[in-house]
Amino acid sequence: MILVNYSILPLIGCIAVLLFIFFVLVYRPKNLANLLFVMFCLTVVIWLFGTYKMFIVINDGQIIFWDHFVYVGVTLMSVFLYHFGVVYLRLIEKSQIQKMIVGIGYILGLLFLILSQTSSLFVNAVFHYRWGAHTIAGPLHHIFLIFFLFYFFGFLIQLIKFCRQCSGVVKTQLCYVSAGFVFFLVLGPLAFLPAYKISTFPIVFIVVIPFILLLFHAMFKYEFLSDFDELVIMREKDMMKWCSKKTSALKNKI
Repeated sequence: MILVNYSILPLIGCIAVLLFIFFVLVYRPKNLANLLFVMFCLTVVIWLFGTYKMFIVINDGQIIFWDHFVYVGVTLMSVFLYHFGVVYLRLIEKSQIQKMIVGIGYILGLLFLILSQTSSLFVNAVFHYRWGAHTIAGPLHHIFLIFFLFYFFGFLIQLIKFCRQCSGVVKTQLCYVSAGFVFFLVLGPLAFLPAYKISTFPIVFIVVIPFILLLFHAMFKYEFLSDFDELVIMREKDMMKWCSKKTSALKNKI
């Protein structure tokens, strides 16, 4: 039996991510990195809202419909995140390898998106457990999961590595961002367990809350997703140049 108080958890996470998207669109510039981050957040919204609906519907046909909806977001989630990371950290500009990884990621992501909606080898039938229900993973889903984790943890490794090379305010900013993504990327994939007939309490969906709170803190106190992040290389000496430029601009206005 599916209980309403459990089903509300992904909905709470969904609302939190939508709120963060609103603040990014209002308070941050419309550049490529921020657009990619918003796209990543939208895939999270699709995942969480679809899961909420999957928890509250009754028959297997509806569960399968909403799980297909979930995979519209999930199949592209890790690629958007990886692409955001290499743009935000300015790793893609002079790296053909990074451009190739991103390009292959989108091709595979779109392929898995199509397969998730059309092939019974991706997901098929329904697994009912104490706290909800989920479609059962097929052979193609195993391959997708490898792809998904490769891009997720590829992003996280690069973010942490870059953070260790920074200092001062930039390092503090990236530490908060890294901590948020550790919450999300380490615990979030546990949501796949029911696809492999492993019952999981849906508390996994509430990890979105500390994730969003840490990103809010990094955004409003340490300029996460600001102009600074896109226009200069994120090192302490560049931050000083940026601050000097802003100070000079203010003096000229006066």
